[in-house]
Amino acid sequence: MNRILILLVLLTSCNVNKMVDQGKFRVIPIQMSRITFIEHYKQSFGFSEDPQSTDPERVKELVGKLIGESNIKTLEGDQVKFINEDGVNGEVSVEGIVTAQIGLYADLKNFYVDGTGVFNVIWKPEPNAESVILFRADFYFLPNKIALSELKKGMVKVDFRKYLINQYAPIADELSYDYDEPISVDLYFKKLENMEVYHLDYERTAGHPVYIRNEAIGQITFDKPSIGWDEYITSRYIDLRGLNSIRDDYDQ
Repeated sequence: MNRILILLVLLTSCNVNKMVDQGKFRVIPIQMSRITFIEHYKQSFGFSEDPQSTDPERVKELVGKLIGESNIKTLEGDQVKFINEDGVNGEVSVEGIVTAQIGLYADLKNFYVDGTGVFNVIWKPEPNAESVILFRADFYFLPNKIALSELKKGMVKVDFRKYLINQYAPIADELSYDYDEPISVDLYFKKLENMEVYHLDYERTAGHPVYIRNEAIGQITFDKPSIGWDEYITSRYIDLRGLNSIRDDYDQ
């Protein structure tokens, strides 16, 4: 009797494997694998060892790389008082929001990140002063094709293109100058223990580095919700355990 049961198990296993190979279980449309989420973030002009640089000249240099030299010159002069003889006067940071979608390519070996967002370059002249929005930027992801193997390694690089709007233009009597240097961000992911499930690393001490022309200009940290963390993070899981169920016949 035991031998018959073992034989039946083996035969069933072989048939299941054959059905998987033939795509019999690939019934889920590929669009069901797409994830859309909204994230709020902050960027400092510094790094993990110095999250907010206090060197006025260095801050001016880093902000200039983000918005361009022509745009930063519009912030010079008596009307704005953003820059003095030493560099930037006060503190500068970036706050933004991004709506992103992650989806699979039909080969089920690569994925893409698409979406749009907006960020503000914010200036605080003095510790007790009100913050001032200097520049607003709309941005979008550049076309990409990223191997799932990169996600499994824990880091994915994405590129953005931005359009700047000078919020101080009415005061400074200046226009916004086109500055289309792409921004690159290294996004770090965490893996659930013993599962092919990933999510953005919201707690990374070193943040997510930001680059212009391959030069690091700062780091991004993503906001964590004050309540409902378990539900929040679950809704943002990238679950790769069901790849064998997704249709892969779109090129036929």
